[in-house]
Amino acid sequence: MEYCFENIIGKSKAIRDVLEMVKKVANTQATVLITGDSGTGKELIALALHAHSDRKDKLFLPVNCGRCRRHFWKAFSSAT
Repeated sequence: MEYCFENIIGKSKAIRDVLEMVKKVANTQATVLITGDSGTGKELIALALHAHSDRKDKLFLPVNCGRCRRHFWKAFSSAT
């Protein structure tokens, strides 16, 4: 399945602003944190971002941070 911006439904100013930001950062080396309530399309945004980035031919691995255990985050934060 191809993940393009045209496949993301929404006409509100908020979603237009999100898509504009995604287009701006897609070809940068920026780290992007996508937050939002359950069912709001965070993974769709991430997939579109990945599909339009220089890394599109590399692995995309979504991580549901809400399901990660606390000790994982403690180990991760102490390593950085």
